[in-house]
Amino acid sequence: EAVKVLKEYQGQVKWAFTRDNILAIHAGYVLPPELTILSMKRFWSGNATEEMVLNTVKRYQCEILILLPNMELKHEGWKQFTQKEYVNVWSDGNREILVAKRLNPLPKPDNQEWLKRMRL
Repeated sequence: EAVKVLKEYQGQVKWAFTRDNILAIHAGYVLPPELTILSMKRFWSGNATEEMVLNTVKRYQCEILILLPNMELKHEGWKQFTQKEYVNVWSDGNREILVAKRLNPLPKPDNQEWLKRMRL
């Protein structure tokens, strides 16, 4: 389901960010090179920080973000940035897909709208 949502924006996206590289690959997206491998060791050693990751996403102007509510979206910097620049178009409770406002995405539908779209 997430891949289907991501593929809707395929022709408009140059960069995406996620910690779930497999999902990005299945959807055909490219991650900024500095963010392709974000192991815990990079964070423990100080080689990576949430601020560095966020600044890299901003620098590349990633059009798609696949974020974790219990990780990135707990960080105040991520919250402020995404609320200002992105629209949440999909969520399964474990991940959220956000699309840059400049792509004019439709917001995540409520449950009734979702059932209607799925013709249920």
